[in-house]
Amino acid sequence: MLERERAVGKSVILKKQIYELGIKAQSMVKEIQDEAETFLSDKDFTSMDFSKIETLSKQLKSIQLEYQEKAAELIRIRVTYNITD
Repeated sequence: MLERERAVGKSVILKKQIYELGIKAQSMVKEIQDEAETFLSDKDFTSMDFSKIETLSKQLKSIQLEYQEKAAELIRIRVTYNITD
């Protein structure tokens, strides 16, 4: 029973972490959109900070991979211990 209780606790923690990753990803997407819109409004590539967009894109990809790992772990725990929400 102790093992199942730990699994339930782990699933709660994973859900919270996944939620926080989603919020962080939304923020990064917004930043990328804001930077890209400087080009659309100015019609000038010189005003667009490509390095910032590239950095944010890499960070977003990293968040996506972390999200996928945590989601897979959450699914594994739910199936293994028959946890439903």
